[in-house]
Amino acid sequence: FGLLVKTLCYTGMRINEALNVKLSQINLAEGRIYLPETKNGDARSVYLPQHLIVDFANQPPRKKAIRPQGGGPQHEDVGVPFMERPTKRYLFRFHVGGALRDMLKDAFKSCGLSFAKREGGFHLFCHTYGTWMSNYADLDTFALTRTKRWKSPEMADRYTHTKPSAEAMKAELLPAPIHKTV
Repeated sequence: FGLLVKTLCYTGMRINEALNVKLSQINLAEGRIYLPETKNGDARSVYLPQHLIVDFANQPPRKKAIRPQGGGPQHEDVGVPFMERPTKRYLFRFHVGGALRDMLKDAFKSCGLSFAKREGGFHLFCHTYGTWMSNYADLDTFALTRTKRWKSPEMADRYTHTKPSAEAMKAELLPAPIHKTV
């Protein structure tokens, strides 16, 4: 679950995109995940930062589940290194549903975070990615669009409001009061 959340945060993928990735679509050597179709209908390559590549490479194999007598079937890939499972397998073993959303709520709660119901879902990571790419990577609206995460500058423009514009910082040039030193 932690690797899924980290992947969402550092790639900007939507939850459905991430959960539909098969191992055949990830290339750790090239540091990318190929999404053949996204919400906007276009294919795109998703860049994987180095720390995510390391996390994927170090993800432990699935352990044998402890099930009561007569429980469900065991998975074929128990004990197989995470990235060496058959390429037809999904990268993440979750499906969208209440249990996954409850895990996210529990994670937020354990971190002391709370959000309005509409704002506390997995889409929050898409917004975090856009905000971070604007603030830390210094991408403007058009550069955000060139990441292929957003189809148009209008869609990407919402993230540039999170830091003062170069024009707004011109306020430093305005006459300022003189402060007396003590």
